[in-house]
Amino acid sequence: MATDTLTRHAGVDRAYHWLVALAMFVLLGTSLLPVVGIRFAWVEIHWIAGLVLTALLLFHILRALLGQKLAVILPRPADFGELSGRRRPGKYTLAQKLQHTAMAVTLLTAAVTGILLMIKAGTPLFERDPYVLSLIHI
Repeated sequence: MATDTLTRHAGVDRAYHWLVALAMFVLLGTSLLPVVGIRFAWVEIHWIAGLVLTALLLFHILRALLGQKLAVILPRPADFGELSGRRRPGKYTLAQKLQHTAMAVTLLTAAVTGILLMIKAGTPLFERDPYVLSLIHI
């Protein structure tokens, strides 16, 4: 039976996106609530959520590189034809592609800087190295 629906994300992709959203809410909560005066043991929860986010990102990158068409989500110059109406969008619109790229850059930056800060501060997984990022004054 044919349908007129377009499946944008498989179940595993929807689960991935919800888990990333959950990890981000935990990271935001554990970083912002102490700033507004709500005191709790946030550090361990924060870095564990960061590791979960990093693992999810690695899973997504591997899945995208090995089993999906990466070109479908990357913005291309031809996609800007949508703005003038000269070109119809494919599976994803230009706005969706740009949003995906912005989120990818943001999340990858958060993961890399988070791991560097975990090394600087020390966790059970990383020996403390106060000289990591010593050229950058935070």
